[in-house]
Amino acid sequence: MRFFSLISILILSLTTSLSVFSQEHHHGESSNELAQPIVQIMQNMNEDLANLSKAIMLEDYDNITLSAHKIANHPPIIKEDMDELFKRLADKKEAFIACDTTVHNLAVEIAKAGKKQDMTLVLDKYSAMISKSVECHNNFR
Repeated sequence: MRFFSLISILILSLTTSLSVFSQEHHHGESSNELAQPIVQIMQNMNEDLANLSKAIMLEDYDNITLSAHKIANHPPIIKEDMDELFKRLADKKEAFIACDTTVHNLAVEIAKAGKKQDMTLVLDKYSAMISKSVECHNNFR
């Protein structure tokens, strides 16, 4: 359970970092969606990741698709939180953006695979998303 919580937080922190710049990075957020504090987004994404994992175990393709979609299309982060994150990252900002984009794209691919009911592809992309999240966490924490 502790490992799962850590992974959830890792994915959340990576996938949420750039949503305020959705037009630039095309993360798919609605332009009329209200920005949220990073902590709130992390809590919601933790739940989405738990739901995704459960849906995979149950082979519930509708919830695989929904949960992955929510991970990929979370609300934008409030400007103050984003500014603080980028300030801490300094010269690692661009590498972090690339990592975030990879995690986002993998969540999109999971949603597509869920819609196709392709469990092999779901598991492949899910595994890659978790691995990339851990890699990024190790590089940017």
